[in-house]
Amino acid sequence: MKASVNYSDRTEIKIIAGVSSNTTDTEPEYTISFPYFAYQGGDNLGMEGTVDLLELGLDISPLLSYVDTGVPAKFFIGIDQKDAGGAGSGSIVSMSVIDNVSTEYTSTQSNINIVTNNITYMSVVTSVPFDAPIINSLSLPDAQPAVPYTEILAASNGLAPYNWDIIYDYTELENSNVYPTEAVTLISTSGDDDGFAILNLDFDFPFYGQLYDHITILTDGSIVFGDVFEYVRNEGDIIATKAITPYGTDLMSYPADGDGIYYYMDTDHLTLRWVTSMWDLPEVDLDFTVKIYANSDIEFFYGPVMTNDIVYGSGISNGSNANSEISSISNFFDPINMKTAFSTTDFPYGMTLTEDGIFSGTLDGSDNTWNVNFRVTDGNNISSIESIPFSLTSEPTDPPIPPNNNIITIIGTSVVLNWDIETGDTGYHIFRSEEPYANYVKIASVGTNTYTDTGILLTGEKHFYYITADNAK
Repeated sequence: MKASVNYSDRTEIKIIAGVSSNTTDTEPEYTISFPYFAYQGGDNLGMEGTVDLLELGLDISPLLSYVDTGVPAKFFIGIDQKDAGGAGSGSIVSMSVIDNVSTEYTSTQSNINIVTNNITYMSVVTSVPFDAPIINSLSLPDAQPAVPYTEILAASNGLAPYNWDIIYDYTELENSNVYPTEAVTLISTSGDDDGFAILNLDFDFPFYGQLYDHITILTDGSIVFGDVFEYVRNEGDIIATKAITPYGTDLMSYPADGDGIYYYMDTDHLTLRWVTSMWDLPEVDLDFTVKIYANSDIEFFYGPVMTNDIVYGSGISNGSNANSEISSISNFFDPINMKTAFSTTDFPYGMTLTEDGIFSGTLDGSDNTWNVNFRVTDGNNISSIESIPFSLTSEPTDPPIPPNNNIITIIGTSVVLNWDIETGDTGYHIFRSEEPYANYVKIASVGTNTYTDTGILLTGEKHFYYITADNAK
C-alpha cells in the first residue's frame, strides 16, 4: 500500500491497513497494524519529525489471506486518532494498492480530514492477482490418551519455503463485572522501577495454546511469561511480546505514596491490581486491575482514579501481529471506570506446532474434538488458513485403508498419483521413501484422489509411494 498522510502531531495517531471481501463495506473486516506508527515519535512533531506530510509504503501482503485471487475486494488505510483536546489536525491525502507486478490501483478519494477520537478511512476497490499457498492437510488422524502423537502438515502452491503457525480465536467482549477490590496482598518486586516478580499460580492458566503454572508481573503494567523483566510500554511492544497488558507504559511505584502491586488468588482465578504512577512523575495516579481465570478468560478494569491524557498500550498477544488483540481502551485519553474482557475457544493444550509444520504432543483426558486454525505463510508473506478438526478418542480407530488402483504418471520432472475413491473415505495421506519397505515420510494430506509430487525427478533417485485413506467408520 502506498499512502500520503498529513498530520501535525504523530503521537496522536495510529496507522492501520485492512481489507473486506464485501466491496460495499465502510470499514474493514480484517486489519493489521504497524508498530512504528502507533501514537509515538515525540509530542507536537509532524509525521516526518519536522514537516506534517509523510509518504509511506506498507507491506499489506498478510491481508491477502482473507480475500480470493482475482476477485474484487476493498482495501483500506485507517488513521486512528486519540486525543483529549483534539489539538492535532490533518488528512489522508491519497492511497493506492500496488500488486506484485507493480500495477497500481489508486483510490478515487482524496484529502479526507482525520476525525478526532475516531478512525478515518480511505479505500480502493480492486481485484489483485496472487498465488497463495494451499494447505493440503485437510484432516488429522485422531489422537489417543497418553499416546505420543505426531503429524506432518503439507502445503503446496505459493513460494516455498513455508512457515507454519496456529491462529488462536481470542475475541474482545463486554465486561459486565464490577471493579474487584479483593486484591490486598502486596507483591514484592525486584525494584520500584523496571521491576518484576514471579508468582506461582494455584491453577494452570491457558494462554495462546499453552498452560502456565506461573507468571511474571511487571511494574510497567503487564503480565509476561519469560521469568525476566521485559519492556512492554506501547502497542508495538504488546504485539511483539507474549503478554497480558492492561496498561503498558513507563510506570514506577512510589511506596511512600501508597503505590504497589497487590493480588488475590484461588483455584479459579487471579486478581492483580496496580496502584502506581509514572517514572519521575509521582503526581500521576493510576489504578487498574486484571483478572485471569482457569478457564482462560481475561478481564481488564480501570478505576475511578486515572490521570488522563497518557499514551499507553492495552491488549493481549502471543508475540505476533496475527495472534494479538489490542483492546478498544488502548490509549483512550480518559479510561476512568472503563473495562473490557477477552475470551477464546478451547484448545488441545499439550499440542504444539513447529514452524516447519510438525503437529505433535501427548494428551490426557476424555474424548473431545477441537477446531484448530492452522496457517501456512509462504516466501511472499502470503498466508492461507484452514480450520481442521482434531479429536482425542479413547476408542481404537480402524487402521487406514489402502486405496485401490493406484496409477503413477510421469509429467516432466513431476510424479502424478491417482487412485480410486472408496465409499466412506474422507481424506488421503501420501508417503514417500527412497527405499521400497522402510523410511517412509508423509509428504501430503489431500481431500481428493490425486496428488502431484512436483519436481521430484530432478534428484535422480528412485522413489516409492504408498497412500492411506481416512474413513468415516
